[in-house]
Amino acid sequence: MIELNQKGLIVPDYNVPSTVPELATVFVKDRATPQRLALFRGYLDYMTDLCACLGELSFTQWVDGSFTTAEPHPGDIDIVTFLSFADIDKLGPALKPFTYPQSLGYGMDAYLVRVFPPEHRLFALYVGDRDYWLDKFTKTERNRRGIVYKKGFLELIYSDEERTTLKSLRSDS
Repeated sequence: MIELNQKGLIVPDYNVPSTVPELATVFVKDRATPQRLALFRGYLDYMTDLCACLGELSFTQWVDGSFTTAEPHPGDIDIVTFLSFADIDKLGPALKPFTYPQSLGYGMDAYLVRVFPPEHRLFALYVGDRDYWLDKFTKTERNRRGIVYKKGFLELIYSDEERTTLKSLRSDS
């Protein structure tokens, strides 16, 4: 369950397991503005196209940014998708539309992280990338008074079930 504190930030301050329907309820239905609706449609289009590119591959995605706050007019949705390094290498240029700056066409500020298994010589690269995004997504930027607030973000696991839900939501919007 997604909870927001009095500042409109997700609590607790780590990756909160969620689903696309919960994302839609908390950040679109319960906070409906034209900007939020447009961004969510962009997210559904982005995810539909990404899932088509990836086929049956399962993956984890972190969702953050002003969209995942109580802010009525968010600018975009921040996304980090974790994929096996082998899948990224295999798909290569086909993944380009799903990363910044091309992803801005969907309204997404999106990045891909290569996941290396623990026994791989580049596993530390994956750990560094994961920790970078964890650090970025668990706190706000400094405000005008120099204050940084702790916050959480959403973690979605895309599998066959989530893909089916995605198709259903996309046809409803």
